[in-house]
Amino acid sequence: LPRLPGVHLVIVARGNSVVVDLQKLAGRLGVGERVHVAPYVDPDLVPLYIASASVGVISLLRAPNHDIAITNKFCEYIAAGLPIVTSDTPAQAELVGQLGLGAVYPAGDASGFADAVRDVLGRRVELHRRIVDDFDLRHRFSWRAQADKVRSIYEELLGSLPDQAWDDAALHIDDLLGRWSA
Repeated sequence: LPRLPGVHLVIVARGNSVVVDLQKLAGRLGVGERVHVAPYVDPDLVPLYIASASVGVISLLRAPNHDIAITNKFCEYIAAGLPIVTSDTPAQAELVGQLGLGAVYPAGDASGFADAVRDVLGRRVELHRRIVDDFDLRHRFSWRAQADKVRSIYEELLGSLPDQAWDDAALHIDDLLGRWSA
């Protein structure tokens, strides 16, 4: 943030020691007034909750799991129509580049991060429109599409699934838990 005058960071998180440490660091760096913590919301509400942001940030450091994973927030940012700034963790970096979703920076590189954020902010309207107008992209990374894949894999392995698994209500975790625990 010291390299990004006027930019605000909103962290959606529970108050915990990591968040407190980040807020203290922001204060020491003179950017404390530009760091905000917002509470969690129900998963179904996340895209609407974050849609007013300018950019979605995924600042993972390189690690085996990070290198192969696509985070939930990646999918949530696409659902919200947000351009993405991600570190160079291969799975997400490759998608951001191939699909024209934003910019990639070297993990842990503050200058590279600031450059990527400036780049995406400069193209924000174009990137937002590209994401919002691409129904196939948004569907590909939707919970519904992922659930369909998982159900198909389980059906292939098990031979069949109960009818409830294919019910639209099975996409809602509360409904699903209620059905299977009863």
